[in-house]
Formats: sequence, structure tokens, C-alpha cells
Amino acid sequence: MRLRTNIVIQILMTLMQAYNQISDLLPAKWKDTAALVMGIIQSVVALLAHYSNPDGTPAASAYAVPKKDGIKMPSIFLFLVAGFLLCAPLQAQTDAIYVGGVANTDVTDNFKFSAQHEHLWSGQYNALWSIYTTTTYDMSGIQLRPKIDLSKMQYTATEGAETIILKPFPWMGVLAKGEIGVNGVQNTAVSLAAAGGGGLKFSHNKFVSKIYLQALKTTEKGIGFEVRAFGGFAF
Repeated sequence: MRLRTNIVIQILMTLMQAYNQISDLLPAKWKDTAALVMGIIQSVVALLAHYSNPDGTPAASAYAVPKKDGIKMPSIFLFLVAGFLLCAPLQAQTDAIYVGGVANTDVTDNFKFSAQHEHLWSGQYNALWSIYTTTTYDMSGIQLRPKIDLSKMQYTATEGAETIILKPFPWMGVLAKGEIGVNGVQNTAVSLAAAGGGGLKFSHNKFVSKIYLQALKTTEKGIGFEVRAFGGFAF
């Protein structure tokens, strides 16, 4: 099993384990069974990876880092041209706009619609250890029928920072982030909120998306967890 495959599966299984515990996706009687199945999958994947070289060959065979000096000049030229066409637009981008949703425990409403603006603060866009600042707005509780009613509308507004700490693939990064802000009803701030966690970030040309798990603490309702999923575009 390749090293990258092991990393991706372990991250996804860990996120699914956390979401299984904090959500009502499965009935309570099935949560332990699901956790056991995912734990077995993680163990099998780890065992296979333990007996494999990073390139997927058996660990019993000698592993040699692939040599790059045997590439012919035309191949190098084509590689550089393709890399420039694919990566140059990304490196020139500094901002991204996302829309998505939030599923969390009972710290706030169970589901919220969310929008996020991301700005490149340091480094190159989509590069390892680049630092981004984020502004996020969540909203829930808007009644549309029989008439529009905003009296129960709740919101969260946060400022945060995030960075890519691992790049298993050029199109995927492992994300670490933290944020702080306020929860409120209509225009009244009612509590402070702070959150931190990590997840996965995906990019393809100008299209970007991310999903991450956070631990959330508010001064009004205490500690909980949330899963956020976003999709958008960079510019």
C-alpha cells in the first residue's frame, strides 16, 4: 500500500469516527458497531502500510528513491509547460469565496448555512505552510413561511487563521485552523465563541473546497463539536 493512500484513508476514517459520535446520522445502537468497523478498517490499512514501502512495493524488497536524472530533455520541457499552465493561475490567486453548511452538537442550532472569505496572508496560494486568514458568517433560524420572520434568527461571525500542514497530493492538503468570534440573535451579541480543528482542503484550478472538524467553545453553552463543509472558487 502506498504511503499517500494510507494517509488519506486514516484521515478520512478519523473524521468519520468523530462525526459518528457527535451526529445523529446513525441510531445510538449502531454507533458502537460503526466505530468498531471503522477501527478495523484503520487497523487493516495500517498493517498493510507497515509491510509496504512508500511506493507500495513489499517492505522485504529494497526501496530506492526514483532517480530523476534519466528524464530526457523533451519530457522535462513538457512537464514544465504543463506545470506552468496548471499552477500559475493558482499562485496568482490570493482570495477565495466559499458557501456551505455546519452540522454541530447542541452548542448552537444543529445546522447552519455558512459563507466564508479566505485571504492569503503569507506564502503562495495552495502551498505547504502558507497562512490564510478567514472571515466566516453562519446563519440559522430564519422563518420563510407563512411570512418572513427574523425574530429567531441566530448568527455566528468569526475571524480565523489556517494553514496547510501536509500535502499528500498536489490537489489535496491537510488543514489546521483556529478561529474566534461571537454568537448572537439578530443584532445582539450574546456570547463569545472560539474553535480549533483540522480537515482536508481540495483545489482544482479555481475551484476549491474543504471539510473540517472543530472543537467549539462558547461562553454561553460550553464545549461542543462541529463539522463544516464548503465549496467555492479562488480569484
